[in-house]
Amino acid sequence: MEWLTPDPETPVRQGDILISRDHRTGLVESMFLVITADCDISKEKFGTQIAALRIISHNQYLLDIWGEKKLNKAIKDEQSKLHAQISKWHSKLIAQDSTLTEDAALKWLIREGVARIVDDLQVPDKDRKKVRKSLNNSYSAFKLLETQDLSDLEKYVLFKALSEDKSTEEVHKNTVGSAQKEVLPDDTFFLPELPDNLGQGAVVMLREIIGISPNNIYLKATEATSPQNFLRIARLKPEIKYAVSQAFGSLYSRIGMSSEYEARRNAAIQGLTGKEWRISC
Repeated sequence: MEWLTPDPETPVRQGDILISRDHRTGLVESMFLVITADCDISKEKFGTQIAALRIISHNQYLLDIWGEKKLNKAIKDEQSKLHAQISKWHSKLIAQDSTLTEDAALKWLIREGVARIVDDLQVPDKDRKKVRKSLNNSYSAFKLLETQDLSDLEKYVLFKALSEDKSTEEVHKNTVGSAQKEVLPDDTFFLPELPDNLGQGAVVMLREIIGISPNNIYLKATEATSPQNFLRIARLKPEIKYAVSQAFGSLYSRIGMSSEYEARRNAAIQGLTGKEWRISC
């Protein structure tokens, strides 16, 4: 385990895991990790509030945060593909390069529908079936985004399935594989398991800091009876606690570089030719 259960008489320290619960059902509503340094807590040099980082389940992270990134990328790629196809036939129709933007092409498709666009673009009969199928896939995928009761990750799976004409099972399997392989970003810290979430990983969100009054932190479940109360349920082991603290400090000690520098850096790297390398076989 990455955590241990401190004695109720042990005072609050860095690495303590706090939960807030629904006082009627007892269900955990939120979870936080104390990040204020031990020396500041022991000497009461933290002002009026102790700093804590939000913790969410790994599943919640994937469904919402990771899923949003995947969905936005899929939308951007599909819109670009749609624009290329409509612009191609529009250019042929007007005998010059089309000036349709990506947004205009998408709005046109959603507003008029596939059949009307195929007619308006005067797509030749021999190409109509293929063009209609492709546009239908895009139309169905973008209309799906209007659904309100799905997470971003669920929308991503369905969007990819519709736009690429694949089964949801295949896309779901590929998405799970991506989630298993991709490394979490630097502004997160992964915990394989936590109390109250046995068998489920959790993610510490290093950018999401809140202040908690020490007067609202309780060490015994029988005392944490209000929705405003936070109950300590565990404490990270020293090596894990220090690793989180190091990751948190490193994130906020970075120097932000200008967009001009980043553009010049990327251009220099992409301009690599390897002509100066001397490779003998």
